[in-house]
Amino acid sequence: MPNPILIEAVAAKVESAYRTDPVPAAATDIIRLAEPFLQSFEIEHLAPNRRESVMSGGLAPVAPGVPQGRVARGRLVAEVRGAGSAYSSSNLPEVDACVRAGGYAATVDETPGTESVTYVRADTGHESMALYIWGEGNLFKVVGVRTAIEWLATNGEHSLFAFDWLGFLDDDPATAAKPQETFVTAVQQSAVGMAFAVGSWSPDHSTGTWRSGAELVAIPSANHSTGWSEIAISRFNPELEFSAQTVPLATYDPYADFKAATARQIDWTIGGSQYNQADLAVVAAYLRGNPGHGDIDGFTAWPVTYLADGSIVFD
Repeated sequence: MPNPILIEAVAAKVESAYRTDPVPAAATDIIRLAEPFLQSFEIEHLAPNRRESVMSGGLAPVAPGVPQGRVARGRLVAEVRGAGSAYSSSNLPEVDACVRAGGYAATVDETPGTESVTYVRADTGHESMALYIWGEGNLFKVVGVRTAIEWLATNGEHSLFAFDWLGFLDDDPATAAKPQETFVTAVQQSAVGMAFAVGSWSPDHSTGTWRSGAELVAIPSANHSTGWSEIAISRFNPELEFSAQTVPLATYDPYADFKAATARQIDWTIGGSQYNQADLAVVAAYLRGNPGHGDIDGFTAWPVTYLADGSIVFD
């Protein structure tokens, strides 16, 4: 029987040692996918060693050599939701491993009644994760994974986290049936009632995307058995971009903000129930340029982009 594209699953777990498989489990580490996964899943060799320039003595090429540096990459998309109950070191958000592998360190506050998890960008000591990917009747084990994070919100629609990831496929794919998953039961959250604020301005926006701007780099090492030792984050360029209805300049003046490099606090919250809401908290955000001139359903709008180096909070 052919393999249906809907029969796929992904589990993610933080590694205790880099590039060492922590064995993610479908019962405890599964992520409910918001869109098909395998269509973005790619396997490649960083050194394919095709020997295309080697002279064969004829017009046809010589046989290729053994490729090296096998990596996998893709995009994992999940709905925004909390854990649904009090956070603890053993009860974390569904996307915990993906956020931590994106260079954001987690702090769990277990104060009774106000439990939360806060993820803050780190310059060093980045964690990594492993992905177990079931699909096509196979299991793919990807280790040493790091991610670049996106958070998307379109008015009225379910908000999404998207993770562009890169890791090593050190083990060969193996035939395996998809196991039975145990999903987080908290309800996914929509971009409604966000109480979005840029300073004192509450933008009426239609779409918005925050990006961590992490640059993922495969670190070369001829000493390593595969020729590459690590997937590392070389820099961040965190930005929040959105398009909002224009307002009188007396209410908010983006031209003046950019001209004076004015810092603005940003709060961007999805969800309104304890243990099932997430917030992007930026203490000092800066416009990247003057606003653009767009429209939202025939009305004037400002497309704007802010430098937004903030934290992600689940509470």
